[in-house]
Amino acid sequence: KARGGMGEVYFVVDRELGLDIAVKTPLPSALSTQAGRTRFFREAEAVGRLDHPNIVTVHDVGKEHDLAYMAMDYVPGESLDAWTHRSTLLPVWEVLEAAAQVADALAYAHGRKVVHRDIKPSNIIYDRASGLAKITDFGVARMLDSNRTRTGTVLGSPSYMSPEQVA
Repeated sequence: KARGGMGEVYFVVDRELGLDIAVKTPLPSALSTQAGRTRFFREAEAVGRLDHPNIVTVHDVGKEHDLAYMAMDYVPGESLDAWTHRSTLLPVWEVLEAAAQVADALAYAHGRKVVHRDIKPSNIIYDRASGLAKITDFGVARMLDSNRTRTGTVLGSPSYMSPEQVA
């Protein structure tokens, strides 16, 4: 189990299919407003448009009673946050390889009119054993062919925003 600012992610083994699955559930406070509910289901819609080896795959999304959920691939590894401290820095070649994978995934998403808007180390899972980096958490993504995001609304993590996004 892992917990973030908006939800919790549980590791589940689907015994029927023999798959490792991650199930994301928003915190009750995240679903207490219409904006929070919209953001959760927008993430599923955004990721549902994407099929790329460096973007987490969502298999199902729904709501049972008062519990919303999103079932997606379990991604082994840790968030890149684990590798940002002076004592745990990755070798340059490894950083460049992970960055290239993330850039490729973002270019793919942009080509399908999905902009993540919150790329930061904690939203990238990196598995050192395989060298695979995957983007997660499309909760504040914008779909460029949708008008659902209000003009003037700032979403994302300010420390990681591009100057264009801050402006």
